[in-house]
Amino acid sequence: MIYNHRCKITFSKKVPGYLGEEEVKTETKVLPCGKSLLSESEQLSFFGKYTKTAFKLHLQGMWEGISEIEYEGVRRNLFDLKHHRNSTVVIVS
Repeated sequence: MIYNHRCKITFSKKVPGYLGEEEVKTETKVLPCGKSLLSESEQLSFFGKYTKTAFKLHLQGMWEGISEIEYEGVRRNLFDLKHHRNSTVVIVS
């Protein structure tokens, strides 16, 4: 896999608050990533329809607690997160 793109990832954790748990952003990192498209079967299984804007970002290493992803200057919706071997695959739309 070629990791020639960069994305900004924001991590968060849940802390107890006055009215329950609150999500607090802890840190932001710029990480190398690789971009690939979703197959037709993946589009149907995740979204139930064909979405041309959805794609996969492959991150080196195992990452947990990702709350936001900014790719090419646009904040993307985090849809699913999977771990495959020693990489993290994030499906964004």
